Amino acid sequence: MNGRRLSRLLGPGLLRVLAGDDGRAPAIRGVVISGSAAEPGGIEAGDLVLAVAADGPEAQARLIERAGRAGAAAVVVKLADGAADEPAAAAERAGVELLTTDPDVSWGRLYELLASALSAEDAGTLLPGDEAAPADLFALADATAAATGAPVTIEDAASRVIAFSAEGQDVDPVRVATILGRRVPGTWTSRLREQAELDGALAGDDPVTIELPGMAPRRVIAIRSGGVLLGSIWLAGTTTAAADGPLRDAAAIAALHLLRRRAERDRER
Repeated sequence: MNGRRLSRLLGPGLLRVLAGDDGRAPAIRGVVISGSAAEPGGIEAGDLVLAVAADGPEAQARLIERAGRAGAAAVVVKLADGAADEPAAAAERAGVELLTTDPDVSWGRLYELLASALSAEDAGTLLPGDEAAPADLFALADATAAATGAPVTIEDAASRVIAFSAEGQDVDPVRVATILGRRVPGTWTSRLREQAELDGALAGDDPVTIELPGMAPRRVIAIRSGGVLLGSIWLAGTTTAAADGPLRDAAAIAALHLLRRRAERDRER
């Protein structure tokens, strides 16, 4: 997980990458709050640091450099207009990603959303590859397919297939490979994500059509809870908006299932 991935999960309206997106920063492992630019104690390797008390570009730059020496992965700041140059330069020197959020966003709420997003991304937090998905998710996929007239795939936030409808597996080679491998084929994942980002498919709450050469069209809707992307539901071979009502209902139900599953996993740990 890196800053760009978090921005995609939460939406650029809430979190944006300003600097340091060059592959040098370590993967983000957790979220910490820094109450002082002078004493960023408690920061560990892989942390995403919320610069709560670092007001102004100079204080933010100092915190970023100290966080970089501690091995942090990224720092989130709130910037005044035109005050990005000094923190951005510090992030480049420190080898950390610099992210920003709107000044009106509550630090507490942002912390909750980030922690939830990181938990959802954690391998196996939702449905590990060696476990069967709950039968109710497969039932939901079948019911959605019946209501929309198109094959359905339910995926988690990392494009892992967690449930699919029983019919229509041969709609195109991509769906066949997806079902067999329980994951969107690597050759298509980047293309689908790029197009989904361009179309805003996973940034909002409305269904969006994605069309790529060599693949039947897809109608996709994000599965969200509290602004955090938990996964997505895909219809294969249709672009009609008549399916949007059932898709929205299915996304709401799927969110409840995924949150319940995550709670069960947390309790087991």
